[in-house]
Amino acid sequence: MAKRIRIDKLGTVEGVSLEYQRVYRAARRGTIDISVASKLAYMLKNLASIHTDHELERRIEAIDEQI
Repeated sequence: MAKRIRIDKLGTVEGVSLEYQRVYRAARRGTIDISVASKLAYMLKNLASIHTDHELERRIEAIDEQI
């Protein structure tokens, strides 16, 4: 049975960044296969991008409300 990896909250860019760092370190240590790490990193990068897009959308809406 595979070892369970703790995953923190991914609801913020900071949380995604911390998880990205964990994946990187695990790959460097050889704890997880590099191909798995690559796939996880890809997904985390996309998740961070979604968070950023959401924040930009929220800010634009706030500016529109002030006009």
